[in-house]
Amino acid sequence: MALWPAVLPDPHPSPERLADTTRTMQITVLSAFHFLALTFVGLRVYTRGFVTKSFGRDDIALCIAGLCAIGGWVLFLMQSFHGLGRHIETISLEDGYIFRACGYFLSIVTSNWGMCSLKTAIGFNLLRFCDSKLWRGYRIAIWGLLSIVWCYTFIYMIFALVHCKPVHKFWDLEAEGTCIPISRYVRIAMGNTVLATSTDVFLALVPIPVVWHIRLGVKIRFYLIGILSLGYFSVGLGVVKTVYQQAFTSQKDKTYYLNVPFWGFLQLQVGIIAACCVALRPLVNRLFGLSQSSGPSDSSALSPPPTVGSKPVRIVRSKTSETATGDEFELSDSKALRGDEEVGMQGTSFYSSRLDDSCSEETIITKEVSSRVADNGRNASRSTLPIAEVSVRYNSRP
Repeated sequence: MALWPAVLPDPHPSPERLADTTRTMQITVLSAFHFLALTFVGLRVYTRGFVTKSFGRDDIALCIAGLCAIGGWVLFLMQSFHGLGRHIETISLEDGYIFRACGYFLSIVTSNWGMCSLKTAIGFNLLRFCDSKLWRGYRIAIWGLLSIVWCYTFIYMIFALVHCKPVHKFWDLEAEGTCIPISRYVRIAMGNTVLATSTDVFLALVPIPVVWHIRLGVKIRFYLIGILSLGYFSVGLGVVKTVYQQAFTSQKDKTYYLNVPFWGFLQLQVGIIAACCVALRPLVNRLFGLSQSSGPSDSSALSPPPTVGSKPVRIVRSKTSETATGDEFELSDSKALRGDEEVGMQGTSFYSSRLDDSCSEETIITKEVSSRVADNGRNASRSTLPIAEVSVRYNSRP
């Protein structure tokens, strides 16, 4: 049974049915979100490549997601000339053939490759942020999540190749062959959407405890909260997409109404926008004057997650070990977090016991400076000036 049941075109459709179309509305909405997403991708590439000079693997993955978005938009444009937004009985057999073929590749390019690349970019960005042994648990969780994303993407790709034999049976309804029942196809597609939405929720929640331990100003906190909240718009679109998938088998006029590919494409665009906003911190700072200096003074710039039996380490911070400010700060690329300067840190007995002085990644430095002070010919008196400065120095990038 084919996924798209054959519907013979009406030889004499009424002028009202021919004129009634949602094509303009669908293409306008999709194009607006698409070009907005591409604009954010361009701004991110510019910021990472020329402003902070920290272009990395997460940016490459996001560029791939942007290319998948372009491919999906082109496929939507092709569909718009072959039945998108029109009533299904007004579409010729030739147009229906091209429409279904575009829909097949659209599901692979956007829902499969595009979403996988987007989540990979977000995961790599979080790994860049948690670049320390102190956040080992978070790094393991992120790598585990990425493994799940790659696995279900591969499984769905295999399913897309084998659910019709031969593959072109999906769009060529007159070809000899078989396809799996529609109900089973919908269940598998819904499972893929549920997994994708669940990973969106996870990726939106993971940075919260990390950001909580960073000394930030009030403006920066509101900025990051707003950026992290954008991920829930993608989650909401995933829920809407699931509802439409569930109603797919009972929907008769599939080409006229907003359908699963429409919401899936919007989900990808919103996800790209949210992922890019995190890296645009330097540009936003110049526009709105966001600065960490507006926040209250804190004894620590970054502290690891609390552990059982942990106790604070007394810290006397020097003026030179301040966190990055101004244009240097962004959620995933702060110099203070990545090792270009020393950061005062509130440690615990659990983590401090694991610090290895022979390792260049984490070093505890304790200094005691002794000086003799002479005052106008009087006997020099010995005084001890304990600096007791506990710093954590991460590997500096070459």
